[in-house]
Amino acid sequence: MKRDMELIRTILLAVESYEPDDDPLTFDGYSEEQVGFHCYLLGEAGLAEVMDATSLGDPTPMAEIRHLTWQGYEFLDAARDDTVWNQAKERLGSAGKSLLSVPLGVMTALLIDEAKRRLGMIP
Repeated sequence: MKRDMELIRTILLAVESYEPDDDPLTFDGYSEEQVGFHCYLLGEAGLAEVMDATSLGDPTPMAEIRHLTWQGYEFLDAARDDTVWNQAKERLGSAGKSLLSVPLGVMTALLIDEAKRRLGMIP
């Protein structure tokens, strides 16, 4: 299964506003396996503290998110603004890249760059 940065961002945004009594995370257009696998990836990346939820019949590793880490909040703060997110995607597209082909550190740096541009901190 390929990493989907749109889903990563969607999960982070949902977890930030998640309340203990809320239903489990589900998103239109994504299967339970896709969401569980991407939660697992968030744990591997250090963006979230997760519990392994993989069962014997699961085709991929699965996890449930307990909470975001400091690094997760930092990425989310950089990725939260739709305009910044879309501008970063456009810059990737003009460079012949997609969200799927960019490492997390590069995407974070690009998002921070876009935020700085919007604040007038860099030309």
